[in-house]
Amino acid sequence: GAYFLWCWKKDCQCWGSTGDKFTDGATALVAMLVGVTFMTISWHLQQDIALAIDCIEMSCKAVLETPSLKLEPVLALFCRGVVDFGSIYVAALILTCDLANDEVRKREER
Repeated sequence: GAYFLWCWKKDCQCWGSTGDKFTDGATALVAMLVGVTFMTISWHLQQDIALAIDCIEMSCKAVLETPSLKLEPVLALFCRGVVDFGSIYVAALILTCDLANDEVRKREER
């Protein structure tokens, strides 16, 4: 917005200008209004953001001070590993079942 305002003041004699003094002025005005709007919104949300930061810090302290919550991710990973290993084992048994049946048929044919 400030750049287009500068272009408007210099009678469109700068790089990136639209070439029309009215368009540069209107673009500068709209861009400045958008900037001021975002600045106002962020200023009003400043207290809410500070409160959210405090809540996150307190929850991190609570998690780190509770021993069982430190152990939970390790237990969850262990349980997931057991389930994954068991699933792979069962899938391997199912896939190799037909191979064992072929060997039995070959022995029976002899």
